[in-house]
Amino acid sequence: MEHKSERVNTRITHNKKVLLEHLKKTPILQFAVEKSGVSRATVYRWRSEDKAFAVAISPIAPPEDENSINLLPPEVQKKYDRERERIFYRNLFGRSGIVVGVFLLFSILVFTFLTFERQRLEARVTAITDITSSQKPDTQKLLLLNAQAKNIVELAPRRKTARDKLQVIANLLTPTVHITQWEFDDTKQQFILQGEAESRIDLLDFKSRLDASDEFDRITLPLDSLELARNSRFSISFLVKE
Repeated sequence: MEHKSERVNTRITHNKKVLLEHLKKTPILQFAVEKSGVSRATVYRWRSEDKAFAVAISPIAPPEDENSINLLPPEVQKKYDRERERIFYRNLFGRSGIVVGVFLLFSILVFTFLTFERQRLEARVTAITDITSSQKPDTQKLLLLNAQAKNIVELAPRRKTARDKLQVIANLLTPTVHITQWEFDDTKQQFILQGEAESRIDLLDFKSRLDASDEFDRITLPLDSLELARNSRFSISFLVKE
């Protein structure tokens, strides 16, 4: 029994020496245990149980903390710590870069969307403004209408016609009906008016005004004057009632 125990102790001592030799050549525990065939747990147990082994291994791989089981040399440990720190900051910066990139991409998408919406709203506002402007009364046309009405009255003395009838026609005109030319046949007592109405409804309204005035008769509005719904050019004729 004692002989067997001696053989075990001899083998352990031999393994310790082999491990120490490998650590002297390469002070890296992982490399030494692989070469000597001893597990790391065994090395940790020898270090805690065998003070002589702990003293022998300390100059080769002294732990920074005597209560630890780290067997890396201080230089190797510091290099390892620096490498871990470098990897940590590299990963930190890499992840921060990804976060910043995602934020920038999101900002670009939001800016693009807002720009598109602003352009779309501006286009709608422009379209609505154009429609509103087209529906406003044309000041120049109103001024022209007034000038035409005055022109009718002013030209009356130059022709042999009923001046009071010209004044009646001027009063029946609406801002949407424009007279560009007029004629009067003295023999037939007939007016022929030519002009343009902004819509078919405006032209028919002017005709209705003439009918309702009791001043004129046989009011004739050709059908071709009613072909267009807007900007209708017309020629209307009527007789003066006696």
